[in-house]
Amino acid sequence: MLFQILKSIPWDKVDIRVITLEICRKKLNKDLTENHIDLYPEIIEFLESKGYKEVKLIYHGDDLVSQESVFARTDLKLNYD
Repeated sequence: MLFQILKSIPWDKVDIRVITLEICRKKLNKDLTENHIDLYPEIIEFLESKGYKEVKLIYHGDDLVSQESVFARTDLKLNYD
């Protein structure tokens, strides 16, 4: 669902400088029978094609099931100090 939302944004009509996404890399509930598809590589590729770079990655736990990814436009001058 997240990837479809990102693809629906009219990128040429918005001024988004920083995006924070919570991305589930693995199935949250292992008891569910549905397959989980990790779209993280596709999200990275898509946002890079729109002029963004991942600048911060924070895992929500040691199990690496979900993460917070922060993307910033590549034309921004960021100070990481």
